[in-house]
Amino acid sequence: MKIFSKIWAVWAVFIFVFFMFIALSFYIIGIAIWGQKAIQKVHFISRLWARFIFFWCGIWLKTTGQAPNPKQPMVLISNHLSALDIPVCAIATRNPFKFLAKAELGKIPVLGWIISNIYITVNRSSPAARKQSLAAMKKAIDDGTSVFIYPEGTRNTSSDPLRRFHEGAFKLAIDAQVPVGILHIQGTNRICPPKGFSLNPGRLKAHWVAIKPTTGLKPEDSEKLMEQCQEELLNSIKEMQ
Repeated sequence: MKIFSKIWAVWAVFIFVFFMFIALSFYIIGIAIWGQKAIQKVHFISRLWARFIFFWCGIWLKTTGQAPNPKQPMVLISNHLSALDIPVCAIATRNPFKFLAKAELGKIPVLGWIISNIYITVNRSSPAARKQSLAAMKKAIDDGTSVFIYPEGTRNTSSDPLRRFHEGAFKLAIDAQVPVGILHIQGTNRICPPKGFSLNPGRLKAHWVAIKPTTGLKPEDSEKLMEQCQEELLNSIKEMQ
């Protein structure tokens, strides 16, 4: 079974790269025409890319709950279990959005170019870089684009159902006065473990837990908002276990 999982992972890499180069031409055209606003026009390409990868890798995703209004920019958050979370978020979310990605991903050939030009990268070890990324996310929202953040900061490899959240996403939502959309991802770590190199076909679930408004909230309310969102997501995780 382990041998099959590794072979299937190699197949998945091939599929990922194959469709990446097809998508690349659309991204290049989009960036050339619309610049930093390109994601508003090419988000459907990201969703198709993710769907094709899942189809050819034997992965089925079921999305439930009340999805966010695609015309409403907002801060989107979810739990983070596996590398598969990224295509899950793309498929489950109709809102054009920019991911907040680690700066290291921008160094990957071809894919790094897409990430650097379509999404927002951050060097977490640099306070100046974090401040710059926050400004970039606020500008994206002001331009009508949602942002997607994993508030746990990294993939959860612990035995706890959820790592403690960082406050940045909630400060951003209050500053921009936009809602927070909460997505619960289930099963990605089962078919694509965060450690090692393996993948299996399987079924995944993504559930929109809640949309939390921020109208009228002040900066000092960010910690309370964070705790409310973490509690709602944790409750969803426990209910679906």
